[in-house]
Amino acid sequence: MAQSPEHASKLWKFSLLSQASHMRLIGLLPILLASGLMAVVIIWLLNRPDIHPDYLFQDAIDFNQTGRPYLGFFSNLSVILWLSGANWCAFATLIRWRLAAPNQRFTLYLGALASVGLWLGLDDLYLFHESLAVRYLGLKEEMFLIFYAIGVILFLVFFFHQLIQHERLYLCLSLGLLGFSQLIDLLNGQQRLLAGERHLILLEDVTQFLGVVAFWTYCARISLIAGLAAFQTKASPFSFPPTQFRQGQ
Repeated sequence: MAQSPEHASKLWKFSLLSQASHMRLIGLLPILLASGLMAVVIIWLLNRPDIHPDYLFQDAIDFNQTGRPYLGFFSNLSVILWLSGANWCAFATLIRWRLAAPNQRFTLYLGALASVGLWLGLDDLYLFHESLAVRYLGLKEEMFLIFYAIGVILFLVFFFHQLIQHERLYLCLSLGLLGFSQLIDLLNGQQRLLAGERHLILLEDVTQFLGVVAFWTYCARISLIAGLAAFQTKASPFSFPPTQFRQGQ
């Protein structure tokens, strides 16, 4: 039985209202998650009277009262680049998932890359494996290095086809520079605070920063191309760009 135009219009309006209500609920999710995080932190602080709550909200430079706002400039910029690269990949993942783009394994790869960037950015920001986990969780830094090594191997094996398919130059630059930085750190070991090792510290930090820049460049380029390819594939039988994503990327 055919529906009347008025009935179809009502159904369409009801569908729009339902989608709007659903989006409002999704919009509340970050606030709810932040509230839950604050509750967990407050409960933790109740068991740690040695930690003043103001410490968790005060800027690190103001807390140190050094009067030198340039301290940690490149370190903070690295965190921004880590999280920005993760945001690029997360946005491209959402676009491809919503448009039901072909080759969902590549969509999964972008999501995994976003998770990697998010974790490394937070780890770099809070020095999780270097300080936080060692002091407050009783974990050893060597455990995290082993965990990272296993994670890199699994990532390379599971997404090898996607890794070698596009933008290999920036990916190899990022992996090479970051790996070289970690190698310097391991070889330097406990001698990093000696005056004669300052050049090694500088070399380690410079190569790490350049590796993060290469990671951000890779994420931005691969996400932009993959997102545009999803739109083009959805709108027409042609993909974009035709030389790189012709096979349903």
